[in-house]
Amino acid sequence: MASTPPGSSRFSSRVNSLGLAASALDTVLDALDQKTVAASRRRSFVRWPFRKESVQLALIRKGQPDQLLALACRNISSQGISLLHCAYLQPGCLCGVLLPGKEKRVVSGKVVRCEHRTGMMHEIGIQFSEPIDLREFAPITLQLKPSTLERVDANSLRGVLVHYCESRDERTAMRERFRATPLLLRSVADETALVNQVTLGCDAVLLDASRDRVKELVKLVRREAHIAIGGVALTNVEARMLQLSVGGLAGVVVRPFTAETMTRFVAELLHTNRVAFKSSSAKKNADTIRAQRGELEKAVVAGDARKCEMLCQAIETAATEAGFDDIGFAAAHAKAHLHRAGPLSKEQLAVIAAALISQLNTGEKWHAA
Repeated sequence: MASTPPGSSRFSSRVNSLGLAASALDTVLDALDQKTVAASRRRSFVRWPFRKESVQLALIRKGQPDQLLALACRNISSQGISLLHCAYLQPGCLCGVLLPGKEKRVVSGKVVRCEHRTGMMHEIGIQFSEPIDLREFAPITLQLKPSTLERVDANSLRGVLVHYCESRDERTAMRERFRATPLLLRSVADETALVNQVTLGCDAVLLDASRDRVKELVKLVRREAHIAIGGVALTNVEARMLQLSVGGLAGVVVRPFTAETMTRFVAELLHTNRVAFKSSSAKKNADTIRAQRGELEKAVVAGDARKCEMLCQAIETAATEAGFDDIGFAAAHAKAHLHRAGPLSKEQLAVIAAALISQLNTGEKWHAA
């Protein structure tokens, strides 16, 4: 008798493909956790326990209908998820995962690992196409953890961090801590300087001040930018109070901290800024690009090469910030041609701008933002 494919009606009445209810799943996962050795040193992102009886997985195969599976879940990280299945899944297979949280969300990814555990049980490793913000799905106890990153190389830190602290000694110590790294650290001691630096542009802000002062400073920062903000506390209790009473903090680090702890925390702030605030930045920049697209088309019709060059520059900047690489490349290419060219006819101007306008009219990624 032919076997029934996983995901078909044979499993329709089960909570997951292994038929494991909550209590049985806990027993299985406890046994797996006891056997699992220390996390690989190559792993960059911490795996959090994320025990779910059923997580929906859609396998995407070219030329075939999507195959829907209900799988038990073991753990999750910002880069992927570990699921349990009754059969082998081929690494490289594209998929979509419906993540349960405050709001259900489908995250695209691919199977990168399938390891036999026991009997029919296989552990499936799914790598997400883009990192997620764990705070959307993890319980409140995880939200207070200082970092979701497991391994951090100080030389990999990239970006601009604004550090607010009224103590000169602490500001000096912070600068020394990151002097040999690529991180650009801007130290400030008053709110005027803080606002000025945030207005100039940065990737994250670290506020080292009292709870009431942090509340005020967070409001000031939020008026200027939507970026990751971290705090500093003297005790674990104070850290929890700060996290719960001050809205908008991405995390809190507790004194006394080692250089490794602070490096990890700053890396987490930069990571959070890229992940948690990416969609809002993309939406804002997409709106800007839409407006500039209309202006560019008008400038081409008018034969205004100078205005076209300025608009190409503005589109390149907005697209780069939002991660619309194809748009950014096309805009940079058109800008370079316009900058080098002499007097242009309307027809020549239209030819130079054609590739960029085509990308603006057909780029699915930025239209969805």
